[in-house]
Amino acid sequence: MRPIIRMLYLRMFYLRMFCVGATGLLLGGCSTIDRTVARERTATTEETLTAAGFHIEPADTAERLALLKALPPLDLVAGKNGDETIYTYGDPVSCKCFYVGNAQAYTEYQRLRAERRLANEWLAAPRIDDETTIDGARPAEAWW
Repeated sequence: MRPIIRMLYLRMFYLRMFCVGATGLLLGGCSTIDRTVARERTATTEETLTAAGFHIEPADTAERLALLKALPPLDLVAGKNGDETIYTYGDPVSCKCFYVGNAQAYTEYQRLRAERRLANEWLAAPRIDDETTIDGARPAEAWW
């Protein structure tokens, strides 16, 4: 093989390896961001459940660990205990525990969630300064 052709093949090879490595780094960074967001979302949910009146029960026995594995992870599930509705949130990731509450605690949880959602929407909404004109210029900068 001629030296010039061999050099071109090597350059192509190195370019491909660079592209594969860069793609791997980008995808790895995205998954780290997803895990961080999921962890923050879980912490927020658990704080809201506690504030709403749910109590924490550790999964410290074999029976409770089996129940924790049977529940959908990080999801609030309704169940019956006699004629009373019980809501359970299983966290097999951070605390290996249950958050358990009744209908009153669930109603309060829904209210707190709606309140938090409205607060987040309000914070994300664009604000217009009182002194800003329609085109975005300040009165001192206006052309008239």
